[in-house]
Amino acid sequence: MTPNPSYEVEQEADAFFRSKLNKRWLKREQRPDFYVDYLVEMDDEGGPSGEKFGVQLKGTRSPKYAQDSLSFKMKVKHLKYYVDKSPEPTFVVVVDVDEHRGFWLFLQEYMKRVDDEWREQQTFTVRIPITNSLDDVDSLRRAASKAVAYMRNMRPGSVGSAAAHLEESLESLDERFDVTVSYEDATTRVVLNPKVDVDGALHFKDANARQKFDELKASGKPGHFAAGEIHFTGSPIFAEMLARAGEAGVTLQTAKRIACRCSIFERGNGVAEKVVVPGMDGILVAGSREAELSITLEGSPITMRIAMSFTDESLLADMKFELSYVQEKWVGKELLLAPHFDRIAGLFSCMAAGERLGLDCEIDGNVMFKAAVTASEPDMVAQIDAILSVLGKARSVARHVGLRPRMPTLKTLVEAEQQILDLWSWTRDSPHVYEGVTGSGSAEFDDALVAKKRIEERELAGEATFDRKDLKPPPTLLGLPLNGWAVARIVTGLRLTKESRASLDAVAASGGGRVTVDIECSAESACYTSLERVNGRNAE
Repeated sequence: MTPNPSYEVEQEADAFFRSKLNKRWLKREQRPDFYVDYLVEMDDEGGPSGEKFGVQLKGTRSPKYAQDSLSFKMKVKHLKYYVDKSPEPTFVVVVDVDEHRGFWLFLQEYMKRVDDEWREQQTFTVRIPITNSLDDVDSLRRAASKAVAYMRNMRPGSVGSAAAHLEESLESLDERFDVTVSYEDATTRVVLNPKVDVDGALHFKDANARQKFDELKASGKPGHFAAGEIHFTGSPIFAEMLARAGEAGVTLQTAKRIACRCSIFERGNGVAEKVVVPGMDGILVAGSREAELSITLEGSPITMRIAMSFTDESLLADMKFELSYVQEKWVGKELLLAPHFDRIAGLFSCMAAGERLGLDCEIDGNVMFKAAVTASEPDMVAQIDAILSVLGKARSVARHVGLRPRMPTLKTLVEAEQQILDLWSWTRDSPHVYEGVTGSGSAEFDDALVAKKRIEERELAGEATFDRKDLKPPPTLLGLPLNGWAVARIVTGLRLTKESRASLDAVAASGGGRVTVDIECSAESACYTSLERVNGRNAE
């Protein structure tokens, strides 16, 4: 039987390849071997690592060497499978069986870096660097580990992986740019920052498209262009982005987005400035004629916006400050842990009081500009200040009684406002005092003997009147019961009527017992209301 030369080359290549790999690596030969001959799993401290790569093994007796590479022709249908479908990184390994040399190439990454024209061909020649030698198995291992990560991004299972893959893919088209990708509201946002000056041109379909671009360039705001309205020359990144957008078109924004830090001060006349809200994060977006500074306090209900416009004569021609408050951003959070509450309450308190406030905007630690903070809608500011005042009192009560209520909706807060105000007033050092209490009523004593004794003790002390304390359950705080607390209503300066004093003496003389007597207020009578622990000294 005549030997098959092709079979012999394959066998020699196979034996050489297997001899070069780490003996601890698992080499799973594929049967049938459609497009992939081996699935190799590297080891991890002697055991399987889970990192796998496919191998398309090729042997040859007539390699085509260049100065620093080896050229090898491959079928395009195989390459399409590796790039478009294969979940594993695939390496082509070419073995020069006569010289006993082998070289490898990570195909998916390589093909992503070449023009897509190869897809229209039957075959495509890859060039394998001769530095990618099988003699250096450690180098192959490092490349295979990177290839596994590359494929994880190429076939992403998360938004972060998808963004990282697109960034790497676009940067590979033009290394003069740093690319940042994010996904917002089902929209892919791509930010290009050139590392060096880049020559290029923007071409417009008609005068309307050109005018639209001029307007967005001046304002710094985004503008949408339909498919075909614009195209770029000078970098393949732009062509790729337009191709990805397809018929949906693209939205362009030429403005620079600059991160900054902002602080609000109370500016007094000749008095040192007092910080009201320090260190807020801001984004300055600037066009050629307009700029906008957006400021947020993370997790809080407020956002601030400063719109600026420029002229040729003046760098800063006009500045407008806007402030918005959305209570829902706090709703559901723990009341005592509401982000930035004290700062925000202080800000609205100052604005409602008409204090002179100013804002400093810093970029990299340098103050770039100052702005006045004014209430464009004083009525709205007053309303928000009132809301924050009630919430502040609710927080004070929560600390006093040890509760942890959640931030309410505005509707719930309005409904609970009077309860909150009452509870807050009852927890103060000076509780509600109602002077000049008048009228009469009755009081019931459990034991006439005890009641008579206490009244006589006060009379011996020179006090002609006595006090009365009534305890009742307190209202809830934003839906939470105040367990262990009671509302104490204390009336001072009470006296027994003459008839009741005689009845009390009579019951006491007969051995005591429950007695009901008539009481009346004196000129010194007053009423106090406070919140007290039911088992504390004040409730005795």
